[in-house]
Amino acid sequence: MADDAAAFSSGPYWERRYATGGHSGAGSRGLLANYKAAFINRFIRLNAVRSVIDLGCGDGYQIEPLRVRSYLGLDVSPTAVDLCRERYATRLGWRFETYATGSPAKAEHDLALSLDVIYHLVEDDIYDGYMRRLFDSARRHVLVYASDWERPGHVPHIRHRWFSGWVARERPAWRVVDRPANPYPFDEFNDLNTTFASFVAFERDPPAKRTRPRPAPPG
Repeated sequence: MADDAAAFSSGPYWERRYATGGHSGAGSRGLLANYKAAFINRFIRLNAVRSVIDLGCGDGYQIEPLRVRSYLGLDVSPTAVDLCRERYATRLGWRFETYATGSPAKAEHDLALSLDVIYHLVEDDIYDGYMRRLFDSARRHVLVYASDWERPGHVPHIRHRWFSGWVARERPAWRVVDRPANPYPFDEFNDLNTTFASFVAFERDPPAKRTRPRPAPPG
């Protein structure tokens, strides 16, 4: 497993997966996709979100129910981007681009989304760059759906990350404002309808509130 992880490259993996007919995974379909869409739409409504950037849109299947005026979906796979452009060709205000590692971010969006992406970023440099762009792309809110602890994955394309610790250390202007319990905790005998991921919502602090203690690591 260690050798497999060391040799793994996330970008080529996902392009190969989509180019050969694969999709974004069980969590992007069915029960879990419906739960995520309902949660995000409620968040959009309650926070008057008008624009969203989604870092890791995949094949775009799970985002169809989202109700937002302006949406920008990014993905490392050109094939996935092409699929999304075709799927949403008639949806005004929605566009899709290939995610370029190291590209500068601009805080042009009310909300930045990261859905089932962070635990797939097994390379440290890719993870760090992704997190910086995620938080630097949002004006007000960031919504993450992932696991939030440090642990190797059971397959080469998964590595669990304590991302809330990264945020406290690297982007202290942001604070956790919601962390709902996972209503579908992972069950290996029902992996199509259960997950180790859950939502964490972040909000940018006003300047006067930006000093706060760093949390201790989990465990």
